[in-house]
Amino acid sequence: MGTTARRRQTTLTVPPELNRNEKGVREMASAAQTGKDLLRYMCSRLDIDDLSDCDILDIGCGVRFCEAIINLNIDVRSYTGIDVFPKVVDFLRKEIHDPRFEFFRVNAYNPMYCRSGEKGMSPYSYLRQDIGTFDIVCMFSVITHQRPEEASILFEFSRDRIRDTGKLFFSAFVHDDSTDFYEREPGSPGLMCSYSHSYLAQLLKECGWSVRSIVPPLPEGLPIMHSIFCVPEN
Repeated sequence: MGTTARRRQTTLTVPPELNRNEKGVREMASAAQTGKDLLRYMCSRLDIDDLSDCDILDIGCGVRFCEAIINLNIDVRSYTGIDVFPKVVDFLRKEIHDPRFEFFRVNAYNPMYCRSGEKGMSPYSYLRQDIGTFDIVCMFSVITHQRPEEASILFEFSRDRIRDTGKLFFSAFVHDDSTDFYEREPGSPGLMCSYSHSYLAQLLKECGWSVRSIVPPLPEGLPIMHSIFCVPEN
């Protein structure tokens, strides 16, 4: 632990073009501060004090949480980030020299963000050889852009990489009517994917997850849609 502490990076400067948060979120506070606030909220939902004893897998990582952890000195045991955007992964690999961090790019199909990507589980299969298992898997603003077949792949992959006592936390658009799934913006597939409570719980159960809680959007004024906490189903 002493060696790791001495090697911890203390600053990370991210080019503005790599901050992919929407304009309203950027205007709320710095990316690092909103990242810190969201990590704090996630800890409260998962009923843990902090992340110091946690190995975290962040799917669709972007740069926000790396800024928060490094620039605001948030203690984590390890942080593994996965993203479909090559520029994001290349930047993080080049600029972060801290043994707690590791990054991977997945060429996974998404109708909004990665149309040339591979469909199915194959883009994630190689990661089973390169990453271990985790205490927390999180996905912020990821399932919001995944249709059911794509969301199920991520739920299945997350279940494969979680420890027996691990936890899943993610955000999604959730609606109250009986329609299983619909695109809130039909002209832009993958932009705003919305699930009914029951259908989302069904998809999660099929992939080995049990829902513990779902909280409506903007808790404490934070920039997050419905947030879902799950544990592995026995």
